[in-house]
Amino acid sequence: MHFGANYQGTAETAVYSTPSAQMQARLLLDASWTHHDKDGKWSVTPWVSNITDKVYRVAALPVAGLWNFTNYGPPRSFDVTANLSSAWPGSPLLKVFPRRLLRSVG
Repeated sequence: MHFGANYQGTAETAVYSTPSAQMQARLLLDASWTHHDKDGKWSVTPWVSNITDKVYRVAALPVAGLWNFTNYGPPRSFDVTANLSSAWPGSPLLKVFPRRLLRSVG
């Protein structure tokens, strides 16, 4: 089991700071768990990023005080990665499936 945490405090995104142009402080939490078979031929790793589904600003560009172009960080996302060992070269699975079976876009 692996847990990760990333904290970033507030930061400015524009020369003339306004509240709507500040990057917000945030604590992002991630977790994953890897299961290996007993022979070490394969492994499966499910993981989740941004566990708390925190909504946070990563960039903002105020335009003449009229509106604000704002980018937000990715929401909670899930992924499952499956790996096959290269020590198992005769496996038909190695030929049929890529090493990364599923990938969420986040």
